[in-house]
Amino acid sequence: MKNLTKILALAAIVSTAACSQFENQNPIDTDELGVISEDGSLNARVSNEGVIPVLWTSGPGGNATCADTGIDFEESTSRNNYNGGEFEEEWPDGLTIEVLDDKFVNWSFDAPSGQCLEAIAFIVKGGPASHIYIYEDGQTSDEGLVSPLVGKKGRKNADLSNLTVCYSLQSCGGSD
Repeated sequence: MKNLTKILALAAIVSTAACSQFENQNPIDTDELGVISEDGSLNARVSNEGVIPVLWTSGPGGNATCADTGIDFEESTSRNNYNGGEFEEEWPDGLTIEVLDDKFVNWSFDAPSGQCLEAIAFIVKGGPASHIYIYEDGQTSDEGLVSPLVGKKGRKNADLSNLTVCYSLQSCGGSD
């Protein structure tokens, strides 16, 4: 009986401590959001808008193309290399790209007058693979796109090496 009392007392202390730890925690940092695979490992980072990337490991060096998205896009940029904190080429008019910590890609797109963004995809390359983020619902911005995980235990994201953007526009709105 004494052992049972000790076990119950210990369980009460542990459960009280566990509850108080959760009450004082800060909300989850969105930089830590990821998709957990069946084995419990983190295998991809979800964008701030909840887009889950496709991991692409095929092709030369893990570089994906717009054709690899499975969508027939009307327009695309070339593979734009990212070196020394800058992209080698300019982005199309209306497309704004920001890179934080050489890893996280934020984007926004302002379509030309009379046009709307029908679909857009970002191929975020770093290390031996790419993440492909696809938007088909007219989204015009997102944050937190990142290259795949690398390293001995796959716990850090590779630095961005290049970015490709694929997109299609459609007519929208009334006439002026």
